[in-house]
Amino acid sequence: MEEKNHNQRLHSIAHSVRSERGVTCRKMKNTLYILILSLWVAGCTSSNMLNKEYRTNKLREIYPAEVTTKSDIHKKLQTNPDLVIERPETGWIGFNDSSLSQKLLKIEDQTQKDIKLVERYVTYDPRSSFDFYSLCSLWFYYDSEDRVVDVEWEWHTD
Repeated sequence: MEEKNHNQRLHSIAHSVRSERGVTCRKMKNTLYILILSLWVAGCTSSNMLNKEYRTNKLREIYPAEVTTKSDIHKKLQTNPDLVIERPETGWIGFNDSSLSQKLLKIEDQTQKDIKLVERYVTYDPRSSFDFYSLCSLWFYYDSEDRVVDVEWEWHTD
């Protein structure tokens, strides 16, 4: 009789282990399905969404030059820029950041407009589907009447 009880307990333990293993396998299978689905969705992200020029052109559609004002930008973004630079009296050639100076001179050459003020906003990038915590920098270049001359989008790490 004791041996029968012992066998029943062993059988019960073995059954319990098998069902726990089944639950674990189902959980692993569900996790694998979710992982595959996530990778598939991330893979469907348009390569354009990662392209700086594409994103800059989209910004240009949202904030057209000569029409959009600094006030419009401030209302839309509802935050303060993290960087504001006024044109030095000597022009951008005399600016202390040579890479930014060259960039601004190039924009002035392309647009045939003087840039009097630059604002940069670092913000959450809502269009980034592969990294939900991405930041981007939105650059706005203004003329002497606070109208947009040009805009630029870039990854915050650029």
